[in-house]
This record gives sequence, C-alpha cells and structure tokens, in this order.
Amino acid sequence: MSERRKLVHTERLAIRWGDMDASCNFRRPINYPGTLEVKVFVDAPGGSSVPTFYELSIEGEIYADGAATVVFIDMQQQKPARIPEAIRGLLTEAIQ
Repeated sequence: MSERRKLVHTERLAIRWGDMDASCNFRRPINYPGTLEVKVFVDAPGGSSVPTFYELSIEGEIYADGAATVVFIDMQQQKPARIPEAIRGLLTEAIQ
C-alpha cells in the first residue's frame, strides 16, 4: 500500500452474526457480539478509478483488512467513465 494513502472515513458498526465470515483478509477471528471500527483509506485517483483500503479493528487491534479499486461507470454505456472533476478534487484534497 502506498504511503500517500489517507484516512477519509471511520465508521463504528455492531457485529452481526452473518458478518463474521465475509470475504476479506482476516488476521484474527471477529466474535459476536461486539463493535467494529471500520476505517476507509484512499490513494491518488486515476482516470476512472480510485484505490481504496480498509481496516476493521476492535479497541485499536486490527482484526481484518483489505483493498478494492472503485471504478466509475457510465451506466448507459456500461463502460468506465472519467471521475467527475468535483469528486476528483475532493479525492485529491483528501490525500494532500
């Protein structure tokens, strides 16, 4: 993961029974009940995509992590679309 990635969002979620076996990189078991803190990071946007990374932690200990590339799509043409300038500006500002 790039050193340029920046934290852009944190959410706290109650653990649900069905969440315990979702697909991601588990470092240790997530047990019910409990509360997860989910952190979402972004890196520099490309033309039509932005790399995202996430960490799931409980009381500061990382239990799982992962990454995904979000691709902007032109829904009518069903093809990748350039990231709108307003969103690109926010993403670029977030990693500064």
